[in-house]
Amino acid sequence: MPPTPPDQCSPYGPITRDRAEAPLPSTVAVLPERQRDRGSGDEPPKPRRYLRKKRVAERYGIHERSVDRKAASGQLPKPHYPVGPRVPMWDLDELDAHDRRAGAMA
Repeated sequence: MPPTPPDQCSPYGPITRDRAEAPLPSTVAVLPERQRDRGSGDEPPKPRRYLRKKRVAERYGIHERSVDRKAASGQLPKPHYPVGPRVPMWDLDELDAHDRRAGAMA
């Protein structure tokens, strides 16, 4: 076999057309699935539902700024940022659990 030209070399060995033949570099680790991601196997994972700040304010009958204050003081769950860093959203299941805990204490 002729030597591989330098422009076709890789630090992981020669570049091949068939990926099945190419060995994995020693820095690649194959990780097992996480138990949490698999679920029970009986049913697909339930999609998370979120509410924007305006809907949380309407749910509790307060101003949108009060939602921020209550979340900062721990009176409401902290928001998540699944869409981006400027879009706070509250997990509906967490709000329901919070309401149940608050109702149990009252």
